[in-house]
Amino acid sequence: MGEINPSIRIIIAIFSGALAVAFFHEPAIAVCHFLHLTAQHAYPTDRTIPLWVPAIASRMFWGGAFGIGVAFATAKHQTGGACFKRAMLFGSIVMSLIAWLPVEALKGLPLFDGLHVGEMLTTFVANGIWGFGTALLLIIFSFATVNLADISLT
Repeated sequence: MGEINPSIRIIIAIFSGALAVAFFHEPAIAVCHFLHLTAQHAYPTDRTIPLWVPAIASRMFWGGAFGIGVAFATAKHQTGGACFKRAMLFGSIVMSLIAWLPVEALKGLPLFDGLHVGEMLTTFVANGIWGFGTALLLIIFSFATVNLADISLT
């Protein structure tokens, strides 16, 4: 794969992370809900505080923001197994710790999902799958960007 401008890679990472929420993270939550591991529902529309936007929009915003983290975590290994491993570890460990500690503390919820194993497993799995999806979309969009850049319009 050709070299891609770092600024373009960051933009691609934002879109990849946001789309990975919709196409990987939320379906993982739906499966966990179906298996009775969590009370969470996929694609929540309840409003968040303080901006009163639908929760799915908030999740997609933060997915895009943390997509940049995946881009940095996979910078040296932009394709292949190492890329997916790093992205899944970033999602399942870093994202889960952020969700379990500062996010839940700010929301006034019990830390670590109140130590409910099903909820913790759902968070861990959904975030790991989000990392995989973000890496996959990063590869696809980066490949498409490099190939489109090579097309001459003359």
